[in-house]
Amino acid sequence: MNIKYSNKSQKEIKIILEYLDKWKCFFKVEIQYFIDGWSISLTELTLYPRYIVIAKLEGQDFFEIKSFEVSFNEAYEQVEKEIFSINQIFTLEDLFREIKEIIYGKDLFNDVKTCINRIKSK
Repeated sequence: MNIKYSNKSQKEIKIILEYLDKWKCFFKVEIQYFIDGWSISLTELTLYPRYIVIAKLEGQDFFEIKSFEVSFNEAYEQVEKEIFSINQIFTLEDLFREIKEIIYGKDLFNDVKTCINRIKSK
């Protein structure tokens, strides 16, 4: 059975969307289905050009989150730089905790810390 039609996937997506509803003023939310899984994308509308992706692949029993900084190159094409990722989140409770921490800036602080460490090592 295709993952997007499975009851488990639809239930997980519905629960996640209900959780994300409290941030609808700050993020545009999109659901995408793929042959081998699904993703929920959050595009920040206000403060910082950021893109957060929550994904789950068919056959995996865990979620993944990636956060990207969005900018434009000289040709005015959108460029996304990954600034944070977590690859194995096994429960919805842990997923919600990580989403909240990323929305509140965990990914940005981690990126700044990495940049400072690079500067110190020079």
